[in-house]
Amino acid sequence: MPEPLPSRETKDHVLRLVFSILARGGSLRSLVATDAPRLVRALDSVVPTVQTAAEETDALLEAEDGSIWHLEFQFSGGQEQVARWIRYHLAVADRYPDRDVHTVILWGMRRTPVRLVAGDVVFGARQVLLSEQEGDQLLAAYSGGHVSPEDAVLLALLPLMRVRLPMPELIAAAVPVLEPLEPALRLDILAAMGALAYFRASRVSPVEQVRVLEVLREMAITPNLFEDLEAMGREKGRAEGRAEGRTVGEAEGRIEGRQADVLDAFKVRFDVVPEAVCQAVSAEKDGDVLSTWLRGIIRAKDQAEAARIITGG
Repeated sequence: MPEPLPSRETKDHVLRLVFSILARGGSLRSLVATDAPRLVRALDSVVPTVQTAAEETDALLEAEDGSIWHLEFQFSGGQEQVARWIRYHLAVADRYPDRDVHTVILWGMRRTPVRLVAGDVVFGARQVLLSEQEGDQLLAAYSGGHVSPEDAVLLALLPLMRVRLPMPELIAAAVPVLEPLEPALRLDILAAMGALAYFRASRVSPVEQVRVLEVLREMAITPNLFEDLEAMGREKGRAEGRAEGRTVGEAEGRIEGRQADVLDAFKVRFDVVPEAVCQAVSAEKDGDVLSTWLRGIIRAKDQAEAARIITGG
């Protein structure tokens, strides 16, 4: 079975945060193994191309030496994307004829690079396989308080790397490491980590996702992030329902799984599950109602409020 992909909303949210982090003095030198200069300014990412009036790259950033860095963030795809990247690269080079232009492909899940060849054209872009980066070593290296704005993007991308910690614990472990950074940058890094951790947790269980949201809420991460993530969760649930709810047996199994998710989420948040809550959840067979209860548990201020959402008492 193919691994789940993040929604367009996830990718857009992460792109906004990651590239804003890079534009504040970040650097790619640790990822692309080169003397990449510091990036200092975001540029208009819409470029004219031959095929259409304009297309939008994922990001264009200007470095302190005047070079232009064209970045593409890929969670899926492969060889079929090469021609598009070449087209973007040439359009950027045409717009900035007196600048050095570099293209970097950041792979969110891929474990092997693609052949950067389109017909007779061999493309010299750099590829970064984030899933092959050692996140545990990276976190340990910066635990001594040595993180700088240049390194900040690496920490934002930690959930896509090789890490042993569960996603909620990973975010919590990053908090003291980020302490030396200025508050706005620190919050953006945590928000980017949160969106990626939520996606990564979706490959484990809904309960893991609840725990990610709970950790972020305790850190007072922006409400907009919760709205984005919860919307992603609702859409994922609808998609799963369409794909898996095709037979009565599958539907029943899905309801039982959702009931277990609600009870597990209640226990994760409040340690114990009252008998009245257990009875109400076990009796409920409407998947939409169970999903509403699950979101209610995430949002509830305390155990009493969460119980009232479910039992009505």
